[in-house]
Amino acid sequence: MISSPSICRRPLTLPRTRLRPYLLLLILCCAAQHQLVGQAGRVGAPAKVLVRIDGEKENLSAIAILAVSARGVLSVDLPQDGAIRLFSAAGKAIASIGRKGSGPGEFGAVNTMGWVADTLWVSDAGNHRLTMVGADGRVLRMVPVPTTLHGADGTLQQVIAQEPSDPCHIGGAQAEAILPLCSKPIATAAADGSRRVFVTTTIAGPSTSSYLLTSIGPKGDTVFSRRYSVPVVSIPASTRDSVNRRIDSMPPVVRAIVKPVALPQYFPPVGGVRVSTTGAIWVFLRGNDTQSREIRIVDSLGRPRPSVWMPRGIPLLAFEARGAWGIQTNADGVENIVLFAGGS
Repeated sequence: MISSPSICRRPLTLPRTRLRPYLLLLILCCAAQHQLVGQAGRVGAPAKVLVRIDGEKENLSAIAILAVSARGVLSVDLPQDGAIRLFSAAGKAIASIGRKGSGPGEFGAVNTMGWVADTLWVSDAGNHRLTMVGADGRVLRMVPVPTTLHGADGTLQQVIAQEPSDPCHIGGAQAEAILPLCSKPIATAAADGSRRVFVTTTIAGPSTSSYLLTSIGPKGDTVFSRRYSVPVVSIPASTRDSVNRRIDSMPPVVRAIVKPVALPQYFPPVGGVRVSTTGAIWVFLRGNDTQSREIRIVDSLGRPRPSVWMPRGIPLLAFEARGAWGIQTNADGVENIVLFAGGS
C-alpha cells in the first residue's frame, strides 16, 4: 500500500503532530557512495501555457484537487458541488460525475484521487470508500476502504518503504515542537503506486549544499538514489529576529525545547517534490526570485532534464508528459485551470 500522491491545495507546511513509528514503510539503505550530480549549466525554459480551461465558461466552483492520467485526461474536484469534472487533454469538457451524498456515484468528502491507466480512483473519506470512474465519466464500481492496514490475523499486509526520520520534530513526553526554518525530509508517491520518492537535504554552505533524491519501486526496491547540488539562500537578519520573537512568545514548556537549538543560516532549498505520469520527478526549489521559481526535473532513472521556471503564486497540482497543471486566479477571483509546458 502506498499513500496517495494527488495534490490538495494545502501549503507545504510542517504539521504539529505527535511522533509515531512508521510501521508501514521500509526503505532499503544503500552503503554505496552517492555521486553528486550537478544541474548547473542547463538552461531553464520559461513556462509556456499549452492549455487553458476557462473557469467562468465551464462554471467551475472552487477547485481542491487535480489529477491527470497518462493520456492527459484531467479530473477536477469541486467540493462545493460534491462533483468531479473530467476534461480532455485539449481542455474540452467530457463529463461531470456525482453530487453530494452517500448513494452510488455520490461523494461525501473527497480527500484525494488519481489515475491507474484509464481508471480514475477517488478516495471518499466521507463515505469511507473508493469510487472507480472510467475516462468517459462512467462510474465503474465502489470499494469500501479498509479501516486497518493489518490482515484478519493482525499481521501487517505489506511493507514498502520507511520515510526518513524527521530532525525538525523534537520534544518528548511533556511537549513537542517543529523547529522553525528547518529542512524537513519530503515524501511523495506516484498515483498508480509505481514510485515512492524521498528528498533529504544537506546544507553545508552556499557552494556545497545538496539534496538526496531516492526513488523506491512498488516492491520496496531502490530504483535510484542520487545526490544533486543545489543553491541555497541566506536567511536575512530581519527574518531571524522575527522568528526569535515568535519563539519567545511560545508557551514556556515549548520554548524550553526550541530556544536552545540554533537557527539555520540558510532557508531549506527544496520546497516540494512531485511525480508525473511518466515517472519523471519534479523538485521545487525555493530560490529567491520573487516572480518565478525553478523546478528541476529528472527522468524516472534520475537523469537530469532541463529545469523549468514557473510563476509563483500558482498552485501546481498535477503533472504529466507535457508539463504541469495549475490553478490561475484572475482579478475577479475566478479560478482557471492552466497547463504549463515542462520537460518531463
